[in-house]
Amino acid sequence: MVVSIRELAERQHGMVSRSQLLDIGLTDRQVTGRVHNERFITVRRGVYSLGHRQVGQRGTWMSAVLSCGPGAVLSHRSAAALWGFMEWNGPVEVLSPVTGRRRGERADPRHLTPPLVRKSNLLIAEETTLVEGIPVTTVARTLVDLAAVLSEAQLAKALDTAAIRKLLDLEDLRKVVGASRGRKGIGNLRSLLEQWHPQTVLTRSELEARFLRFLKKIKFDEPQVNVTIAFCEVDFYWPDYDMVVELDGRKYHDTGRGFEEDRERTVRLELAGKRVLRLTWDMVVNQPRATEMKLFEYRKMALFNKLDLGHAREERERNIAIRESEDQGWGSEVEPWGSEGDTWHNA
Repeated sequence: MVVSIRELAERQHGMVSRSQLLDIGLTDRQVTGRVHNERFITVRRGVYSLGHRQVGQRGTWMSAVLSCGPGAVLSHRSAAALWGFMEWNGPVEVLSPVTGRRRGERADPRHLTPPLVRKSNLLIAEETTLVEGIPVTTVARTLVDLAAVLSEAQLAKALDTAAIRKLLDLEDLRKVVGASRGRKGIGNLRSLLEQWHPQTVLTRSELEARFLRFLKKIKFDEPQVNVTIAFCEVDFYWPDYDMVVELDGRKYHDTGRGFEEDRERTVRLELAGKRVLRLTWDMVVNQPRATEMKLFEYRKMALFNKLDLGHAREERERNIAIRESEDQGWGSEVEPWGSEGDTWHNA
């Protein structure tokens, strides 16, 4: 039995609930006795750690879910933090079929802060899963729940980060949104999805994700994303006019080495006949109008550049053809030896 309890606790980040201990075979008296001799340390009402008070973040989340009974799952900002696309240091948020503390329960200063529990009659099995053994809402359901508690800007950032980390299934999200009509904040999420670019899930930085939405908003042509040009992997490329846009994000381009590498890439691309525009986070997010003008001006220059290169190539091909024709004509005008009476005589 001891082994079973330990194995259960290891699967649950060191946490066990009283109901689980009773299911294993302990009696109420045995559980209470182990609490008194501190073999079980109470972290929440009815939830214990095995012999230690160091809980950790995942233990905190797991204990909150266990304290809310069967069917409870981590949700909202806590779920987003577990998935890794948002930071949250507030109270643990849980969805449960039952809400509120049980009668007579009081916040104990020796215990963890009671979770923020919301009742949900709409939670279905397809919208929950396990992450590192912790019951949690899926990414799609988490974003729908976040729409009710975040501003539109915060929600957009969460959506971007989930896409960057390749956690987002757009079709699954649209399905959950479609089933959530009338819920608080769902209009903001629906609006963001309408602007969403299908290639967002392929990008590798928050700036790229924002930039794709920005292009669609200003009705700029759709680019290819993260493709290799002249042995360089570029962020965005428009093959119709040989234009490249490279995005400089703070995390990747602030270092001296990164700066030098970026300039080397630009030289190589321009030598290959590409028009290169470099944009920063500040340009895309805080200077959208100026960035829009730059894009359209660069597209115009890129088109002229491609036309000039095309004319130069045509001129070169035409000159080659003329020289070949002249060479053939010169050869036909030279008379062969021995024609028109020019003969060799023996001496």
